[in-house]
Amino acid sequence: MTYTSVSKKLRAILIVVMIAILGGVTAVFLTYRTPAPTHVAPMPSADTQADVSIGKIHHVSTREGVMQWSLDAKSAKVVDKGKKVILEDVEVTFFLKDGQKAYLTANEGYLRASTSDIDVTGNVVLRYQTYKLETDLLKYRHKKRVVFTQEPVLISDDLSQLMADSLVFDLDSNTTNFKGNIEGFLSGKFKL
Repeated sequence: MTYTSVSKKLRAILIVVMIAILGGVTAVFLTYRTPAPTHVAPMPSADTQADVSIGKIHHVSTREGVMQWSLDAKSAKVVDKGKKVILEDVEVTFFLKDGQKAYLTANEGYLRASTSDIDVTGNVVLRYQTYKLETDLLKYRHKKRVVFTQEPVLISDDLSQLMADSLVFDLDSNTTNFKGNIEGFLSGKFKL
């Protein structure tokens, strides 16, 4: 047996082992999904002991064959026996029914494996059409397809600016509801 044939066999074995490990991690992630608690848990610490750590992650969520959102992150840590995935440098693209997209970025966040709910914090920005939403904490609830925050929020475009104590953005109906103190200035054509 020559050195070349041993090298090829060894390479093939290593590829099979890597695929098996990746498949095992995916199986563990999907197997240990459980319903999320009804209360809102605090963001897990980045120092939390991870079951599995992954660099660069891409995940797509579909419902009945229709893409709901896609998520990219610089790194991910699977914790709580696969129940949560802690994310760093999060980017989420939400796909709306009318073909539009909303783009979310944040420093960190987490994904609940059982519900596909996402919470993000740190330099949170949501861009939709010409509008830019900024806040400290933003939550997405997959079952209802809503993005919301109980934190102060600033929405702006080139001509307008609006601040509110909280908001709910329904991705299916493409409507936004503001609550609490609302102030700002609007310019251009608006449909109320």
